[in-house]
Amino acid sequence: MRLLNIQTLEFEEFFGEAGNGIPPYAILSHTWGDDEVSYKDHVQGRNSTKTGYDKIRGCAKLAEAEGFRYFWIDTCCIDKSSSAELSEAINSMFQWYRDAAICYAYLVDVDSAENPTGDGSSFSRSRWFKRGWTLQELLAPAELVFVGSDWREIGTKKSLCATVSQITGIGSRALEEWRWSEYSVAQKMSWAVGRETTRAEDQAYCLMGLFDVNMPMLYGEGHKAFSRLQQEILKQSDDQSLFAWSYPEDQHSYTQLSGLLAPSPEYFKHASKVELLPYGKWEQYDNPFELVHQLIRINMDVVDGVQGLGLHQTAGVEGYQVIEIDQRGTKKRLEAAPASPNKRRRRDSEETKQVPVLSVPYIVIDVGEPSYPLLETQDSPVNYRRRRMSDRNFFDGPRRITDTEMDMDKDNNTQDNNSVPTEPSFWRWYIYEPVKIVPLRCHISGPRLGILLSRSTTGTRDGVLSRLHNPSLVTLAPPQESQLSPIKSYARIADRPGPKPHRWRATKWPEIKFSSVTAAGYCLQTGVGPNWEVNKVTSSMVPRAYSPGNQGIDTPEYAPLIMFYRMETDNQEPTVFVVSIPVFEVDLLTCEVCVFGDSEHCYRSVVDMEYDIYTHNLANLRQAKIPLGNNELLVIKFREGAGVNYVILGIEEVSGREDANARSGLVSRDMTKTAWLNQRLFPMLRSLTKSMFKI
Repeated sequence: MRLLNIQTLEFEEFFGEAGNGIPPYAILSHTWGDDEVSYKDHVQGRNSTKTGYDKIRGCAKLAEAEGFRYFWIDTCCIDKSSSAELSEAINSMFQWYRDAAICYAYLVDVDSAENPTGDGSSFSRSRWFKRGWTLQELLAPAELVFVGSDWREIGTKKSLCATVSQITGIGSRALEEWRWSEYSVAQKMSWAVGRETTRAEDQAYCLMGLFDVNMPMLYGEGHKAFSRLQQEILKQSDDQSLFAWSYPEDQHSYTQLSGLLAPSPEYFKHASKVELLPYGKWEQYDNPFELVHQLIRINMDVVDGVQGLGLHQTAGVEGYQVIEIDQRGTKKRLEAAPASPNKRRRRDSEETKQVPVLSVPYIVIDVGEPSYPLLETQDSPVNYRRRRMSDRNFFDGPRRITDTEMDMDKDNNTQDNNSVPTEPSFWRWYIYEPVKIVPLRCHISGPRLGILLSRSTTGTRDGVLSRLHNPSLVTLAPPQESQLSPIKSYARIADRPGPKPHRWRATKWPEIKFSSVTAAGYCLQTGVGPNWEVNKVTSSMVPRAYSPGNQGIDTPEYAPLIMFYRMETDNQEPTVFVVSIPVFEVDLLTCEVCVFGDSEHCYRSVVDMEYDIYTHNLANLRQAKIPLGNNELLVIKFREGAGVNYVILGIEEVSGREDANARSGLVSRDMTKTAWLNQRLFPMLRSLTKSMFKI
């Protein structure tokens, strides 16, 4: 271990363990800035010129005052140019903080004179509590001292335990008694929710010590690192709460399946109360989940062949509570209702009446009285129950049953009490293979947690199970022995990578750059619209936060409209043209250019001015050339890529033949299509000086 000598501020290396080869040392926890001192800076004597050198001096001063001879700081005590040393340091980091005699947490954005327990204090808002790496630096040390921006002590982890617990969501027992190892995997994952790291891989690497696992560093793998972390946990632990995560509400899907492992710690947001279930007195230990060739082998008793499932929506991590199960080969309350007796659906054949109406499994959810809007579709509940495997593409997701449909269903089911419930408080959607309910050995205040597995709906028949997106987590009472079946099957670890988009899609109007136009002597006529602003420094028009997909907004009213004019010499008409983008969709970027000032026209008033309209779809052909007269072309180019979304306007000099080719196929004189343009265009024309035109 490489430590800094407090007296000389030089490196000294030690081998062994704390107290046996490594002397007592202090350690610094902090958030990184832009000008930190690296190992090479310190060795080559460039440390004093760096802003981060103040942290080294401040930590040395605190440690010296408390009798230490050595201290450690991650900025310069690790040679990050060596991948082997960096990997060793990251794998040992938790141990180094745990074995430190004292840890100083330097909060650069906190005033030490302020009450840290007050509402809205700078202590509670500190960036230190939002970083991924500082989680282990909070938990591992037995003695942690918070210091403010002036290096004065604010308090310790123990003295501010209640406040720190409220800020981080970590229980006081885990902080004060140093017993975080007794918490479930899901609970510890929930502590990392909302914490950020600069590199995507560090989201996993910063949690290795907390779960007591080691793995090689592979910077460049991105979010795959978090999947590797969970696989390492699965190899070393039988904690089934690893699967007790759920998809956020805005990512719920009613047709897609996923892998068993969570994509990131954020999916454990509601898992802070998940606790493990102990084994019974005579119950034998058995870990039913085993990692085999990038799949998870399951060997356990599950509720198999579920054709229909009744769920009740509950608050918090519980998500949905299982209230009824309809297994294959049984007749339960949730079996499919008979066909409607109306004329369109009446069947005269007795043989046909005996055929089950529903051929795909379904889920019915009681959501009580939801406070959010529900989706509507054109189909009746009966039609939904008649859907078959081949009809899955027509399914639109959850829906609220209308009063008319409810009355129709009541008439249909008057004599049948075993039909699907049709009260307005029920949602329903379909799964396309029978479901397996897999109980997990963990719970929340009593109810046992479980996950739902099904086959892939992509057409592959590889026999591998996947996890339902919604509900991704359920609670269930202990299932009856008659409902359980032993299975030996395989499930996916993660989502299958889908087809990558052929190009990046922007979500806002493209920026318009026109520096080349102004360099050619054109002036800009302002008044660009309510959603745009002109940046004269960069010669561009920049859209504000509005997105064209917003409902209730007429897109043309918010479209960009920009006018350029140039006074000509030799008594020529001034050249005036207008560029607008009235339509912006995924595969459609309509650019319209209005060209005025042709010398053959004589304008008696602004309203009577004639102009040519050139239209072009830049989303496909990416470039357009518009004749302006005077041997000039307006060149328009569209650039769309990762983080890039703009239109460039430029001026080129061309020959007459090129002018004709540019005009070919672009001219449109249909004024009815651009009525909105006339309304916005003429006020801008009137604002120009009338002396610019021949009247």
